[in-house]
Amino acid sequence: MRSIYDEYDLWGRDKRKLEDINNMQKIFLKAKSVEQIKYLQEQGYDLYAKDKNGRDVLSKAQTAKQTEMLLEVGGFSEESIILALYNANSEEQTKLLLKQNPPQDKFIDFLDAAKTEEQMTLLYDRIASENIEKRLKDGKFYNIKLLGFLQKKSYDVQECADKLLKYQNDLKKVEDLIALGVSKKGLAEAFNEDTSYEKAKLLVAAGGSPEDKDYDKLSWKFGVFRNATTLEYMQLLIDACPNTLQEIFHNKFSFKQDASIDVIKLCVEKGVNPNQFLFSAKTAEETEYLLQNGANVNTIDDYDKTNALWGANLEKTEVLLAHHINVNQINENGENVLYSLKDSEVEKARLIIKAGIEVLPTQTAFSIYEVSPNLRKIFLEEEKRRYHLKKVREKVAKMHEDGVSGVVMADKIGNKMRSGEVEKTVTPKYARDELVPQICEEIKNRKIKQQ
Repeated sequence: MRSIYDEYDLWGRDKRKLEDINNMQKIFLKAKSVEQIKYLQEQGYDLYAKDKNGRDVLSKAQTAKQTEMLLEVGGFSEESIILALYNANSEEQTKLLLKQNPPQDKFIDFLDAAKTEEQMTLLYDRIASENIEKRLKDGKFYNIKLLGFLQKKSYDVQECADKLLKYQNDLKKVEDLIALGVSKKGLAEAFNEDTSYEKAKLLVAAGGSPEDKDYDKLSWKFGVFRNATTLEYMQLLIDACPNTLQEIFHNKFSFKQDASIDVIKLCVEKGVNPNQFLFSAKTAEETEYLLQNGANVNTIDDYDKTNALWGANLEKTEVLLAHHINVNQINENGENVLYSLKDSEVEKARLIIKAGIEVLPTQTAFSIYEVSPNLRKIFLEEEKRRYHLKKVREKVAKMHEDGVSGVVMADKIGNKMRSGEVEKTVTPKYARDELVPQICEEIKNRKIKQQ
């Protein structure tokens, strides 16, 4: 007797807080006799204390012997008896607890919690058949083993099996539910965005298809397609949806970002609008494939008016820019893509700025500056560069008006840059060979238009 108390005493005799109740309950359950349990009580330990989940020691008894000793000590509330019946592991435990006269209206709940066929038989004999039929019709039994037990008693368990199948992801339990005889509707309802490939295979093998769903909204049918990120999974669903495949694929839903290039190719070959993958594509290969196969680079998201630049990584951004995506697209909040960049996306910012985006949109400049120090530096550098480039253009235009030849003009600009009189926004060589001739050509064309 003393050894049990000593074992608990290792935790400290003064530790009676909620977090220590589990340890105390374990010691009570190690008792070999009623006397040992009473001894622990004498030392000040609470037999009726509940852990943070509201469970006392009676509901944690694993054997009929433990239950019997605890009941002999007595003092447990009706609530404790009910909770213990929900957690009983054997027919013997259930029998002992039923002798404590729990409420009759709880018996059907005890039946649903039963773990063995013997427990089910014991409780079944105490419940009116009409109550069982009503619970089955309402689809409110959740014990798969019990459904098998009731089916043997000639009850119709299909309604409950259909409901359980919808959210069940344990493959063995999925097989057991299908074996009980789920309906076509039940099989169809079990397809959703969380359905694994393995579960989908079982559903299709049983004759299930997402196109049998009973919803008006196509998004319910489409959900499972978003989850098909492997070639095998997508092919399985395509084969299972021959009647609504085109209807599903031609709606404006985005696919998940982890869809493989093989899935993308298969879907496009089957007639999917490639724009549906453009926002979720993550690699240069996927993006290039879509744009080469009919995707519109300037596709706009109907929800927030963004294009594919929003959220694109660096390699995807490079491809989109190469296909001349509109860098100045404004979203529903009046912001361009610069506003969406993270502080670490410096290279992406450089690419977009180089492509000609408005560096400081009036409506978002303050927010951009405040949010991202790294990007703020780039924006200011670019604004400074553009300002001085504008000054160079003005100087060239003035010299052109004064009749200075292009060659002399180029040399002068180059010298001014070397001396620091003009900011070196570009190299002197670039100014001489490209910038000045370009500006002269622009001035010449402008004059021709004016004539």
